[in-house]
Amino acid sequence: MLVAVFIPFTTLKDEFQWAKLLNVVFAVLLLAGFSWLNIYLLGLVPIIYGLPWINYLLNATVQLTFLAVIIQLSSKRKP
Repeated sequence: MLVAVFIPFTTLKDEFQWAKLLNVVFAVLLLAGFSWLNIYLLGLVPIIYGLPWINYLLNATVQLTFLAVIIQLSSKRKP
């Protein structure tokens, strides 16, 4: 998200591009929203059997599954 500030200035031309800036702002807000939702929902899961590592494993599984689905969907759209 820190690099997103510099994306509108990465063109070969010397002009500022508002469309890129708005896309970056939208993407950052979308990622922040997904992050907040993920933290909120997985924070509702109580500690399973008194072992916090099970919750960490569950959290990693959910996030990696979500990432795999996103990658799979994005690879289908490319020609």
